[in-house]
Amino acid sequence: MRAGWPESVTRAEAAQAAAEIESFLSERMTGQDGAVTVNAVRGRPVIAGEARNADLLSETIGQMMELALLRNDREAFARQLKLLPAFLGPSGLPAWKISGTAKAADSATIDDLRIADACFLAAQRWPDIGAETPARAIALALVAAAADRKVLPAALALSDGQGKTTAIPVCYLMPGTLARLAREEAGLSIAAKEALRISLADRRHPGLPARQYDPIGDKWIHGPCDEQLALITLREIQSVDPSNQDVREGIERRLSGFRERGHLPESYDTATAEASAAAGGATVHALFSRLLLAAGRTDEAARALRVALGFQTRTPPFAGAIGDAPVFSFDQLEVLLALTDFLRAIDRGAEG
Repeated sequence: MRAGWPESVTRAEAAQAAAEIESFLSERMTGQDGAVTVNAVRGRPVIAGEARNADLLSETIGQMMELALLRNDREAFARQLKLLPAFLGPSGLPAWKISGTAKAADSATIDDLRIADACFLAAQRWPDIGAETPARAIALALVAAAADRKVLPAALALSDGQGKTTAIPVCYLMPGTLARLAREEAGLSIAAKEALRISLADRRHPGLPARQYDPIGDKWIHGPCDEQLALITLREIQSVDPSNQDVREGIERRLSGFRERGHLPESYDTATAEASAAAGGATVHALFSRLLLAAGRTDEAARALRVALGFQTRTPPFAGAIGDAPVFSFDQLEVLLALTDFLRAIDRGAEG
């Protein structure tokens, strides 16, 4: 074993960590209605355009829905579904944020796609749960937005579903999710194909997706790119094409550095392939773990989870949480999703 190569997390450790994170979420960040706030800290100064304190995010609803589906938990999914109408605007899209009773004016396409996908899957599993209506509304709003531009903007106006064709973070393209939605709404099929083309094109280096895409000039923007955004893109490509060469090379590139350093970098420069000196956080390693699990590489996924769990706090008042104050909901839920994926993989292996 090379220096820095982490040990694998055991099933017992993963189950305990999942229980601790979930307990922290329940006690410190979740209301009686099941709504998870963005932070566990209150009273932080509000900054325009950012989420703070008790704000609720569409991002979190999508994560919670995905978690409920992974666990086959109808009741947990239903709680999130009841929260969704308060987010929806006239166009059928969910606001990216609710602060008190005030909704943001825009949606976030990456979250729109995640919620619609989860709702369609829930409608198939539990036909009477009422998930198809909001899923269809979101999908139809996305069809309208994609009609004249083929590619969905990063954000759409809540009032009319219109968006600007400015540069789009490549991770927002979500080709795998769009491909599944296109099976429900054929009007998204062109957008799904374009999302995959853009995600795969103009690779300067294997496994390092471009940072942004400019739909006006049909060109890709390179430079420093957060590793978690790149991993979201690779997971989406993997879900469309599990044997994709770019994904395989991206995994090997990361494993090479992971074995040497014991962690993934915080970012890569997609033009030069240079990794940042700063180490990636818990979410980076949780996403990498899920990428590895989907590739059938359970032991390596367990090692990535070991690093992710190294960010778990052991001291009050945040004992059990991922990260220090203010403690972000996104990080808690992405690690919890990875742990749930891992436990399912271990249990399937034991049954087989």
